[in-house]
Amino acid sequence: MFNIKKQIQVLYISSVLGNLSLTGAWVAILAARGYSLVEIGFAETIFHITSLLFEIPSGVLADLFGRKKMLLVSSIMRMIGNIVMIVSCNFLMVCISLVFYAMSYNASSGSGDALAYDSLKLDANERYYETYASNQLVIYRLCSGISTLCAGFALFIGYQLAYATDIFVGVFQIGILMSLYEVCVAQKQDSKKSVVETIRTEFINCFISSLSFLKHERKAICLMFANSFVGAVDIFTIVFSSGKTFGGWYAQLGTRLCIVFYGTGRNPWSKAYT
Repeated sequence: MFNIKKQIQVLYISSVLGNLSLTGAWVAILAARGYSLVEIGFAETIFHITSLLFEIPSGVLADLFGRKKMLLVSSIMRMIGNIVMIVSCNFLMVCISLVFYAMSYNASSGSGDALAYDSLKLDANERYYETYASNQLVIYRLCSGISTLCAGFALFIGYQLAYATDIFVGVFQIGILMSLYEVCVAQKQDSKKSVVETIRTEFINCFISSLSFLKHERKAICLMFANSFVGAVDIFTIVFSSGKTFGGWYAQLGTRLCIVFYGTGRNPWSKAYT
C-alpha cells in the first residue's frame, strides 16, 4: 500500500547512501596510485563528457520505463564502476570505471526528484516538494563534505578495500530502493518511433525550452554563474592540493559546508516529510 511518508523517507535514505562514500575524494586516491594531474584531469573530462551525453537519454528512459527502475540501474552501474576500479591495472580501466560512474549519476539524476514529486502529487501534497528538494540539497552537501573527510582513511586502508566498501553500500541501497512504490506516470512511447528517435526529439525539445526559459528568467542565469563560481573554487582547491597535503581537502570541506544552505531559500527542517 502506498505510504507517502515512507516513500519520502526511503528516498532520503537512498540519497544518503548514494552520496556517502569512502572514495568521494577519488582525485586523491588516483594521485596516491601514481597518476599525474594531467591523467586525472583527462579522466575527469571523460566523466563529464559521458555525463553530458547520457543526461537526456537517461531522463527519457526514466519516463518510459519508470523512475524506480532507473534508480536501481544507477546503483548497479555504480557497483560495476567500483568493481572495475578495484581490478584496474592501467589508466584505460580507470577511465572505463569513470564512464560507469557517470552513467550511474545520469540514471539517478532527476529520477529520485521526479519520483518524489509524482508521489507527493499522488498524495495531493505537491506543495511540500520544495522542502523535499531543499532537504536533498542539504544531504548532498553534507555527505559530500563527509566523503571528502574520508579521503585519508581511504588511503590508509587502501583503494581496493575502500571501493569494496562502496559495493556493500550499493547492495544495501538496492535493498532500500526495492521498497519504493513506482508511481505510474510513465509516458507511452509512440509505436512509430524508436527509442533513439524519441531521445533525439526530447533532446531538441529540451534545448529549445532551456533557451526559452533562460531568455525570460535572467535571474536564473545569475544563479547558475554563482553556482559555477563556487564550484570552480571547490575544484581548484581539490586539484592544486591533491597529492601534496590533506590541508586542501579540509579546505574543500569548509567550502562545501559554507554552501550547505546555498540555494535552499528556506529552513529545510521547517515542514513535514523531513
